Amino acid sequence: MPLTLAIDCALRRINLGASCGDDGGEILGELSLDVGTRQSELLPEVVRFFLGSMGYSPGDISLMAVTTGPGYYTGIRVGLAYSTALAYSLGVKIVPAPTLAAMAHGVLETLEASGAPTPVAPLIPAGRGSIYAAVYSGPSCSAKAILEPSHIGVQDFINFLDSMNCAAPLIVGNDISSVAERLAGCRAVSPIRGMGEAMVKISRFTEPVDPAAVLATYLRSPC
Repeated sequence: MPLTLAIDCALRRINLGASCGDDGGEILGELSLDVGTRQSELLPEVVRFFLGSMGYSPGDISLMAVTTGPGYYTGIRVGLAYSTALAYSLGVKIVPAPTLAAMAHGVLETLEASGAPTPVAPLIPAGRGSIYAAVYSGPSCSAKAILEPSHIGVQDFINFLDSMNCAAPLIVGNDISSVAERLAGCRAVSPIRGMGEAMVKISRFTEPVDPAAVLATYLRSPC
């Protein structure tokens, strides 16, 4: 059966997800590992282990998904380099998944199922009083960006939330306690869970592209 593999290295972890079926309907599993600075060294081995634990090998992959950023520069580069190289070698396409959209997807899905839709704001610390942030609202499969992915100062983000004409968003992210404390009225979900599964689900309704067309989204210069 067609096999989809999703890879995220933008959040200082190796996050993997896999599904099978013509529409990617069956989630086979996901894996999240904190490997520190060894993402580049360990990613190929972790992928082989992950697929092997389900009775597959990299040669069985028919579609890939990868987070394109924003996030941590080295992790973005590691994930993209490995994913595009593997896709080239297998002759398969890739679904480019914005990191912030993948972070928000599972939470939006849960809120939708509970009948209590709420805007979701994924955040990634970016240093010097700034964050990578977006705000999404609506069904997980067709969420609209109230705030497009941005590199923004924390105070500017707070000002944007104050200007929103809707309920306070649910904040999602890792290591965001210092930011969450400043966001009065907002609940926070941390750490992020289910990145691999979220990316697999995003691949169901996102058009895949050739590996050469997959570009990183840093939102600011690495320098």
